[in-house]
Amino acid sequence: MVQPDWTAAEDTLFERSAAIIQQFVTAHADEVFSIFAFTVDTIYTGVALNFDTLENTLREARRAERYQINHRNQLFASERGWENARYYVAHHTNRVDDWNRRGSFKYDLIAFVELSVWEDYFNNSEECTELEGRIIVSLWRVVDRLVSSKAFEELRLSPYFRVAFSFHDDEMIVLRILNWPI
Repeated sequence: MVQPDWTAAEDTLFERSAAIIQQFVTAHADEVFSIFAFTVDTIYTGVALNFDTLENTLREARRAERYQINHRNQLFASERGWENARYYVAHHTNRVDDWNRRGSFKYDLIAFVELSVWEDYFNNSEECTELEGRIIVSLWRVVDRLVSSKAFEELRLSPYFRVAFSFHDDEMIVLRILNWPI
């Protein structure tokens, strides 16, 4: 099998992302944003670009915390609630976060960037682990280039603005944090 042109796909994603972010900045100049995220679709045809506002991310984080509190209260009220206590407080899917790790973003899928290189490789290869690894490296490089090119500079960023990604419906993984308070 001929090696795909991973660099060309990365360049396409960077160029399209930078342009989409600039259009988004203009259309939403008055909002404060806490997250920018890439989400890779299930069949690896490309990535969606998503933004979340500070207001929405805090609302989703509070909702998740309320759920965890109610769930734990029910579990730990039982006679044998102690048996799986560690799992219910320590497993990564049960964490209470200060940001919207799993909820819907205010601006889900503002644009989708098709990447035929990824799709072709997915459809013609058994090496899904290689594809995921290459996608993670590409996303890291694109994020690094977006930050270096100041693509987020005109966007109103909350403190601890996160740049993240996820595969399909998986948990968001933070790649960079911008706008650190002093």
